[in-house]
Formats: sequence, structure tokens, C-alpha cells
Amino acid sequence: MKFKMINKILLAGVVIITIASCAKKLDLFPQNDLTPEKTYATAAGYKSVLAKIYGTLSITGNSGPAGAPDISGGLDEGSQVAFIRMFFNCEELPTDEAVVAWNDQTIKDFHNLKWTADDPFLKGIYARPIYNITL
Repeated sequence: MKFKMINKILLAGVVIITIASCAKKLDLFPQNDLTPEKTYATAAGYKSVLAKIYGTLSITGNSGPAGAPDISGGLDEGSQVAFIRMFFNCEELPTDEAVVAWNDQTIKDFHNLKWTADDPFLKGIYARPIYNITL
């Protein structure tokens, strides 16, 4: 009796998975017409991608710090998503090489070696390389 019940449950599970898979919800298409095949078809396409990748190391978006950042999610465009600034903050503020006297809690946390995973500087330093990888 138990064996028949297990078989019925397994059969029902297979049917549910099969029906859900046939809904074509897994067929995802790009939201714009700019695909890798079109972008990398010419040397100019390669240059534009490389320019964007290298540009993101120093600027925060296509407009600079003008309200159109590449990375959103509650991070301050001027101080928390620029790669070079975040790299400096994460590397130098915990040491004695750099001391910033601003009354900013995140900077105090770095000086006191008490930062957490929720620190916006750390979120920014990880968000920028992930954004570049997706380019």
C-alpha cells in the first residue's frame, strides 16, 4: 500500500514538472535588439565594450555622477559605486595609511575594523566588478 502511494506521488510530481516545463516560460529573449552577435561583429563594437569596461573603473555611469548610475540598489552614486574610490576605502581606511575624519558611520567602521556585510562600501566594491562581468 505504501509503495503504491509513493509511486502515485512520484508520478504526480513528474506530471507537474512536465506541465510546468511546457509553458515556454523558460524561453527568454533579450529585451533589446543589441545582442552579442551584433555588438562583436565589428572592431568598433569591441572598442565600445572595452571603453565601457575601462570607463566603469573611474566613472559611475554613462552620464558621470549626474543621476544615471550603472548600479542602483540604494548605493550613493557619488561615493559608493565608483570602483577606484571603493578600492581605496576598503584597502587603506582600515590601515594607518589613510585617516578620514568625516563623521560618517561607514568610515568610522573601517577605521575601527568593525565593518559588516551590510556596509555600503563593501556592497559597492563587489557590485562594480559583477556589473563589469555582465558586460
